[in-house]
Amino acid sequence: MSFAFNFEDPNSECSVEGSLRVENAHKKDQESLSDHGSQTKRKPTVEMKEFYGEEIVKKLTLKSLEFGDCMLRIVDTSCLEQMVLNDKELQKLLDTSHVLQAVCSHSDLVSGSYEGGLKIWECAFDLTEFLSTKLQGLSLGIKDKSVLELGCGAGLPALFCLKSGAKQVHFQDYNEEVLKLLTCVNVRLSTENTDLEERCRYFAGDWSSFSDLSDREKLKYDIILTAETIYNEENYSKLHALFDAVLKENGFILLAAKSYYFGVGGSIEGFLEYVGSMGMFSSETVHTVAKGVPRYILLLKRMEKNHQEEVPASGPEDNQTDSSVTTSSNIT
Repeated sequence: MSFAFNFEDPNSECSVEGSLRVENAHKKDQESLSDHGSQTKRKPTVEMKEFYGEEIVKKLTLKSLEFGDCMLRIVDTSCLEQMVLNDKELQKLLDTSHVLQAVCSHSDLVSGSYEGGLKIWECAFDLTEFLSTKLQGLSLGIKDKSVLELGCGAGLPALFCLKSGAKQVHFQDYNEEVLKLLTCVNVRLSTENTDLEERCRYFAGDWSSFSDLSDREKLKYDIILTAETIYNEENYSKLHALFDAVLKENGFILLAAKSYYFGVGGSIEGFLEYVGSMGMFSSETVHTVAKGVPRYILLLKRMEKNHQEEVPASGPEDNQTDSSVTTSSNIT
């Protein structure tokens, strides 16, 4: 049995892929919700260096997205699951993966195995649109910066940064198959005949193990981007610890999320309570989308040492730098 949580705004042009569905083939309704509440399974991080060849890429349906002057050529994810279901060759490649299990069970979340990476959710569009239209108003820039996108899926925000002059862009997702079938393909399509692809690295695995790897390799970033990654409140500690481990002293984090994730427990309010309790990052709401379930973009920065126990994280009601409604990108 699958569960639908109607998060998307039906009136929005970027109500992208449909409702969030939680896989539960063998348990009762309430058991499935508590099952998904468990922490994402620790999965060793590996750097992905081998990806699917042209014989797979040429089967994919493509589309173009415009964010300001930036054109992204990407995989049309609205067709991707059906392609997997119909293509025996691709099923063989994915045979041992939880991605195939999720697709076959029509699920977006399989607890500890698959985290919805083959779809593009609304907040990924919000964040990319924000980067293209609002970032300079905060006196923040992308050019020559090092960028990490956590839980990247299709990787739109980081891909925009890559094409906007970022020095290096790293993509992280829980599932190797998401990086191979979607993220890397999108980078390849959008950076054809340039050297931009050489600035990219791809990491698959759990946030905790990525913290370990970043410590070994001394990976630090000027900018951390993440969208739709706070739906499971029991993973807040991993996400927060990773922020602390890899953000440069003067760096910043942009986190895009819905106000709440009914049925799976996460919320903006709950996440900010956790951030405030840790006393390491300040936060402000820099953008709000008012349609449907409210969506927000938060800006987090390290607090000065002497202020870490004095300044609580502020929520959407405390500090709304921009309360305008996001207009979606021009999708063709």
